[in-house]
Amino acid sequence: MKVKCLNNSSKKTKEMIRKEFANLLAEKKEFNKVTVTELVKNIGITRGSFYSHYDSLDEVAKEFQNEALDVLREDINSISDIEYFLDKINLFLKENNNLYSSVLKTNDAMIFMERLNKLANAKLMEILSSKYTYKDLALDVSVFVDGIVNLYIKYFRGEIDFNLDEINDYSKKLFKTIFKAKDLS
Repeated sequence: MKVKCLNNSSKKTKEMIRKEFANLLAEKKEFNKVTVTELVKNIGITRGSFYSHYDSLDEVAKEFQNEALDVLREDINSISDIEYFLDKINLFLKENNNLYSSVLKTNDAMIFMERLNKLANAKLMEILSSKYTYKDLALDVSVFVDGIVNLYIKYFRGEIDFNLDEINDYSKKLFKTIFKAKDLS
C-alpha cells in the first residue's frame, strides 16, 4: 500500500475503493473482469487517487484476504479458547457481511477459501495436538474445518437458510461433539 499515513479523506477514499471493488466482483463474478477504469469511474475518483492507495487491483483483493486471515492468526493456545476464537470469526464476518457476501460470490473466491481452510486446519492442529493424541486427529480437524468453511461459503453465496449466529452455534456444538468426546490423552 502506498499511502502510509491515512487522514480521514484518505480513509474514506480507500473504503470507497474497497466497497466498489467488492460490488464489481459480485457483479462480474470474476476478478479478471474488474478494471481500475470502471472502479474509479463508478466512485468518481481519478486513477491517480486509486494508485495513491493501491498498486493494483490484486493488492485490494489481497488486503481483503489478509484482513480475514488475520482474524485466524490470533494467538490462541488452549481448547477453552476455541469458542472465543469461533465467536471472534463470527463477529468479524457479521461486521463485514455485505462486503464478504460480494467477494465470496465470485469464482475466484475459492483461492481465498483454500488459504482460509489451510490456516484454520493448521491452527486447530497446533492447539489440539497438545491435548488429543488419537490417531485420526488430523482427519477429524480436516473434516471439521472443511465443513464449517463450506457452510460459510454457502451462507455468503445465499445457498443456505442459516444466519451467521446459527452457523457459529453449530460450529461450537460440532467442535464439542467431535473433540471433547475423544479426550483420550
